[in-house]
Amino acid sequence: MKIVFVLQDDIRDKKTWSGVPYYLTESLMRQFETVHIISPVPSKPFHRLAENLTELIDRSQKIFTRHSRFDFKYSNSLLKHYGQYIDDELAKIEYDIVISTSVFPFYYTSFKKPLVQITDGTPKLIFEHYYKNRMHKNLLTRMEDISMKTVSKSSMVVASSGWCADSVINDYGISESKVIVIPFGANVEEGDIKQNERDLNKRRNINFLFIGADWERKGGEMTVRICDSLISDGYKIKLAIAGCRVHEQYRRDYINNISSLDKNSESDRIKMQDLFSGAHFFILPSKADMSPIALCDAAAYGIPAITSNTGGIPEIVTDKVTGIILDKEADEKNYCSRISELIENTNLYRSMCIESKIRYENLLNWDSFAKNLRNICNDLVNQ
Repeated sequence: MKIVFVLQDDIRDKKTWSGVPYYLTESLMRQFETVHIISPVPSKPFHRLAENLTELIDRSQKIFTRHSRFDFKYSNSLLKHYGQYIDDELAKIEYDIVISTSVFPFYYTSFKKPLVQITDGTPKLIFEHYYKNRMHKNLLTRMEDISMKTVSKSSMVVASSGWCADSVINDYGISESKVIVIPFGANVEEGDIKQNERDLNKRRNINFLFIGADWERKGGEMTVRICDSLISDGYKIKLAIAGCRVHEQYRRDYINNISSLDKNSESDRIKMQDLFSGAHFFILPSKADMSPIALCDAAAYGIPAITSNTGGIPEIVTDKVTGIILDKEADEKNYCSRISELIENTNLYRSMCIESKIRYENLLNWDSFAKNLRNICNDLVNQ
C-alpha cells in the first residue's frame, strides 16, 4: 500500500508536537510499502509577514482584553494556499491514502482519495481545557468551522483517547463508525532505554521526574507541594524538573531544574535518558491535558506515573496498576497518602514498574499504533 503523510510543520523537527510526527513516521515506514512525505507545507513570504503582524496585534489585544481574537494561521488566504499546494503535490505521485496529524491545511483540498486524520483533541476541548480565559469565542468558532469541515470529509478519524473520540462524535456530529481510538506511543528510541531494576528504598533518596513546558497547567506547583509534604513526612526526596523554569517561590535545594531540553540535540537526548533511567516516579499532576507523551515515555522506562484524571490521561495510565491517578481536586496530602503506600510496599512498586513496561510493549508504542493504522487503511482501500 502506498500512503502519503502530510504535515504542516517540519517532520524532521522533534520539537514539533513533542516529536509525535517524527516517531510516527518512522513506524509508518516499517509498516507500509511506500510512504511519501509532504512536509513542511510552505507558506509564501507575504503570508509569513502577515502572520508576524497579526501575532503582534494579538499580543496587544491580550494586554487590554486578555483574549486572542484572530490568528492568521486560520485565514482563508493561507488555507487556500495550503490546500492548493497539497493538491498539486498529490497530483505528482501515486498513492492510496493520505494520513495527517494536521487538520487546518486540508480545509480547501479537493483530492478524492481517502484521508485519515490523527488527533488528540478538538478545538472545543482545547478551548474548554486550555484557553477558556485566553481565547475569544470568535476565534474558537473559526477553528471549529475549519475542523468540522475537514473532519467531515475525512474517511476516518484516529483519536488518541476515548475522551477525544467522544468530542469528535458528539460535538461535531461525526458517525461513530468513522472514529476509532488508538493510544499514542512513546517518543523514544529502543536503543535509548536503559534496562535497570529500580531499587526503591525509603532510607535513600527517592527520585521524582517532572517534564512539561507549561509549569502551571502541567501541575508544577502541585508537584513541589507534594514533594515538600513527603519531606515533612520524613522521606528523602530528589526532584528533577525539565522543560520549564521553576517559579522563584517554588525553588528548593532538592530540585534540579533543567529548564530546556532540545530533542534534536544528541547531548540533550542523553540527558533525557539519564533523567528517566534515574527516576523512581514520573509525576505530572496536570490541571488540563490531552494525551501527554511524557507519560508514554515513562512507561517505556518502566516508571510508575503519578498523575491526574483529566483529558486522555486515563487511556495511558491505569490507576493502581501502572501508576496513581487522582481527581483534579486532590491536594498534596491526597497524593502523599497514595505515594507513601507505594514507598512502603516495595512489592507493589515493583509490580507497577513491570506493568508499566508491559503496557508500553503491548500498546504505548508507535509500532503498535502503525499496525492498527495499517489495518484501518486496508479496510478503507478495500471498501
